[in-house]
Amino acid sequence: MSPKFNFSRRSHQQPEAHENTKLALYVERELFPRVLSENFGAITVDRSNVGRNYGASENFYNPVYAWATSTQQENIREHIDGFLYVGMPGKQGWIKVDVTTSTDQGILSEKFERQQKQGVFVLQISEYELDKVGNGDATYKNLIDNRLKNLIESAGQWRGGKGITPVS
Repeated sequence: MSPKFNFSRRSHQQPEAHENTKLALYVERELFPRVLSENFGAITVDRSNVGRNYGASENFYNPVYAWATSTQQENIREHIDGFLYVGMPGKQGWIKVDVTTSTDQGILSEKFERQQKQGVFVLQISEYELDKVGNGDATYKNLIDNRLKNLIESAGQWRGGKGITPVS
């Protein structure tokens, strides 16, 4: 059985700058939403459905997720890659998310500063990690799950809970 995802060539080579940008866009716009859907049960929805209520789970450990990829304008102007719906006890709503593959401390500092000022929450994730999750690696699935929970917690604490936009 061949793996669902295969980035083994890239896992051991440093990509060139233009490849880095193409790879980041692929991870942010295609791979992350697919892994979120296939491995975390997220519903993939159209951008026009952001604000809609998709329900909530009965426990914190298995939230209801939905993902809507941002428009190109939102991505360019506000650095939003998508909107994550979360439904769990005590938290139900939408979070603006900046998915990043960057490991550059200068870039990450800018992103986390933007998170504090504008409420666009950073999810740092690599193609390798997504590849491992996509191929059934429980350790990496737990790692991504913890990052999602931390993102949700940060959004819930940002400016008195305003990082999670309530649903109607």
